[in-house]
Amino acid sequence: MPTGLFLNDQNWIYEAGASPAIASGEVLFHNRAELAAILDAHPGSRAVAIWNNLPGVQKIEASPKEIARGRAPKFRNRETAVSRIWGKLSELYPDAILAENMPKTKGKREKTKAEVSESTPGSNYKRTRHGSRPRNAIKRENAGSRKSGWAEELAAKLTEDYRAGQSFSVEDVYGMESHFKRLHKENKAIRPKLRQTLAVLRGRGFLKQTGRGTYQRVAQK
Repeated sequence: MPTGLFLNDQNWIYEAGASPAIASGEVLFHNRAELAAILDAHPGSRAVAIWNNLPGVQKIEASPKEIARGRAPKFRNRETAVSRIWGKLSELYPDAILAENMPKTKGKREKTKAEVSESTPGSNYKRTRHGSRPRNAIKRENAGSRKSGWAEELAAKLTEDYRAGQSFSVEDVYGMESHFKRLHKENKAIRPKLRQTLAVLRGRGFLKQTGRGTYQRVAQK
C-alpha cells in the first residue's frame, strides 16, 4: 500500500515512510486529487516553489518583462501546475503514491498552450513529446540535474560507507546530515533533499528499494 508523500512548509516533498507521523507544518497526500486540493488552498507562487524544489527540473524563473513589471513567475493555470508537479512526483516516487489512470479520449488529442509563463524574448517554443517546452529545455533540465552535485555527493558517501549489496535505511542516511550541512551550509532542509536524492539514485540504478524506507546499494559495472 502506498505510504504517501509529505509536503512541508518549506515546499519540500518527500516520502512519508511506513508509519507516517505528521509533524508541524507537514501535509500528507497520496494522489493527484489531494495534491490539487492543497494547491487550491494557496497562491500560485507556492506551486512554483514546490516545482523548483523538485530534483532534475528546469526551474521556473521570472522573465525580464515580468521582473520589470514586478511580477512573480507562475504556471499558466492551476491545472497545469498540478499536472506538471504530479507527473514529476510519479517519476520520483512511484511506490509512494497512488497511480491514476488517465481517461482515454477519442480522436486527436487537443494541443496545449505553452504551460508556463517562463519564455524570454527570442525563445522558440516547439511542441515535442515532452509538452510545450523549448526543444533545448529538456537538455538544460538534464544538465541541471547533473550539475546539482547532490546525487554525486550522496553516491560517493554511500559508496564510502556501504559495500555493494549492503542494506541501509533512510534513518542511516539521515545520520549523514552533518556531513551534508558542511557541504551545503545555505540549505536549511537537508533531510528532505536527501530523501529526494535517494529517489534520483534509485532511478539511475545506483541503488534499489528493498522495503519501506530501506535500500540496497547496487554493484556498478
